[in-house]
Amino acid sequence: MALHDDHDFVDREFEQSRPASAPPSGAQDAASGLSAQEVKGSAREQLDAKFGSTQQRLLALKQEQEKLESERIALEEMRRRRSEYSQGREEMITHLTRGMALLEEAEEDARREATAMQQSLEDFRQHLEKVSALNEADWEEAQLQRELTHALITIENARKEWLSSVSRFPVLSSDPPDASSTAGAKTGSRSLGTGLSMSNLSLSQMARLGLALTWPLALVWLMTCLVLIAIWSRLAS
Repeated sequence: MALHDDHDFVDREFEQSRPASAPPSGAQDAASGLSAQEVKGSAREQLDAKFGSTQQRLLALKQEQEKLESERIALEEMRRRRSEYSQGREEMITHLTRGMALLEEAEEDARREATAMQQSLEDFRQHLEKVSALNEADWEEAQLQRELTHALITIENARKEWLSSVSRFPVLSSDPPDASSTAGAKTGSRSLGTGLSMSNLSLSQMARLGLALTWPLALVWLMTCLVLIAIWSRLAS
C-alpha cells in the first residue's frame, strides 16, 4: 500500500531532507532469523567437523596403541627367547663339560679294563693250552711223582689266574662259585679212574702219590716262610 495519496500535499524538500527510513520490522525479523540460522548451521558444521576430527584422532590413537601393543609383545617374546638362550647356553655348557669329563674318565677306565681283559684272555689261552696238554695216560711210572707235581702246579697256576680274573671282572662270576672246584674234582677223579686205579697201586706207589700231592703245598708254605724271614731281616737291620 502507498504511503501518500495522489491528492495529498507532499513536501518534497522535507521528504528529501529526512533520513532513509529503516526497513520494516518484518524484514528485520526475517534477516535476523536468517543470520541465526546461518550461525546455527555454521556451529553445527564446526561441531561435526570437530567430532569427525576427534573420531579420526581416536582411530589413529587406537591404531597407534595396537601398534605399540604388537611391539610390546614382540619385545617380550624377544626378551623371553634371549633369556631362554642364555639359560640354555649356560646349562648345556655345564652339562657337556661335565659329561665330557665323565666320559673321558670312563673311557680311560674302559681302556684300562679292556687292556686287562686282553691280558687275562691271553693268560687264559696259555693256561688252557697247558692244562689241556696234561694227559696222565702218557706218564711213565718211573716219572710219576715228577709228572704229578708238574700237573698239579700247572692246574694250581691256572686256578689262581682264574680266581684273580673273577675278582677283577664281574662278568666271569656269572658261573656258579663252585664250578671250578667241581670241575677240578671231576677232572682229578677222572684222571685217577682213567690212568691210575687205586686198587692197582702198591703201597709204595700210594705213598709216592700222597707225597706228590702234598709236596707242592709244602713247597709253597716253605717259600712263604722264607720270604717273611727275609722281609723281617731287612726291617730289623
